[in-house]
Amino acid sequence: MKKLIASISSCLLLYGAHAQQTYETTTFNVTVDSMAEGLVSLAMNNPRIRYNADLAEQFNQLYRKSKISWLNAITIQGNLNEYSINENAATKAENLYPKYNFGLNIPLGFPWVTSRQTKSDYAKSQAMLEEVETERRNVRKEVLINYHDYIMNKRLLELQEQVISDWHIIYLKTEEKFRKGQVTLESFYGTTRIYNDELNKEVVLTASINNSAAEIEDLIGMNLGDAIQMINDHKVSAR
Repeated sequence: MKKLIASISSCLLLYGAHAQQTYETTTFNVTVDSMAEGLVSLAMNNPRIRYNADLAEQFNQLYRKSKISWLNAITIQGNLNEYSINENAATKAENLYPKYNFGLNIPLGFPWVTSRQTKSDYAKSQAMLEEVETERRNVRKEVLINYHDYIMNKRLLELQEQVISDWHIIYLKTEEKFRKGQVTLESFYGTTRIYNDELNKEVVLTASINNSAAEIEDLIGMNLGDAIQMINDHKVSAR
């Protein structure tokens, strides 16, 4: 009897320890990882990932509960023989045994039902964990794609600004020559059209940069400039 109670207590303690488990996100090593990986690390706290992680934990709790649910169906009954309590009666009936007895009642069909439920809960738990990992990979991919587009378009914008500066000088000189009658209207119009096209390219690149930054900020949950500054500060402090 004491051994059975001790076993039940051990099972409950083990369950309690498992119930305190949490899902950890990846960590960013500032000494080896790039800026993109730093942003990925920040994005691991994305609400999409947290939502799936919370669901995974709920399914995990259901699975662990179902593993010990058989304890709820066990009925233990016991009683002491009256002769073991009343010494006079016991003396007169020394041949009455046992002094105490107990019974253990387990429904015959319960183990099979519990086993199926446990397997079902385990499958749901594992499926949800896989969903969490899938969401993490998706978020990582989105951060990397948007950050690489962000960096590429910023570099293109720098080059475009130089092109615009050159064409601005050409435009001003062509305009001056046109006023003096040194170039035709068609030549002046051609220069103006090219200059405006380069200005339009600058607008498109700026919009692309802003869109990529907005996508990253939505994934990491903070301003991109602040995030980049924070990662750079961590790199400096880690040296």
